[in-house]
Amino acid sequence: MKILRHWKLVLGMTAIFGAGALSGVVVTLQGVKKALTERSALKRWGDARMAEFQRRLKLTPEQRQEIRPILDKTGERFHGIVADAVESILLELEVTHSDIAKHLTPEQNAEFDKIKQDTYRRWKELSGRKEKLGPATVP
Repeated sequence: MKILRHWKLVLGMTAIFGAGALSGVVVTLQGVKKALTERSALKRWGDARMAEFQRRLKLTPEQRQEIRPILDKTGERFHGIVADAVESILLELEVTHSDIAKHLTPEQNAEFDKIKQDTYRRWKELSGRKEKLGPATVP
């Protein structure tokens, strides 16, 4: 039981690791949300493609008018793909949360329910969809 002699060090290192992991998850989720759900990101994507096409292909004004709606439509489809992917992730999270809940005490499960609801809310926001995602207990 030599490790118990250094419990403060172990606890401190675990807390530092946990704080780093948590902050990494939060920052990543915020960046992904901003990059994928904002409609302006889709417009920027279309603008960047159009600028590249213009620079490399020397499009005529007629070609630009014909190609722009194609890029806009593709951007909208990309948004739908992201929303569908988030929905699939939520289904996986539901299974994961169910498996975890089996190993928790009733007190832990009460707090875990709050964690689940917060998780589903964040993923729903990320998807950009208005309809309800996640299990029926999520507000």
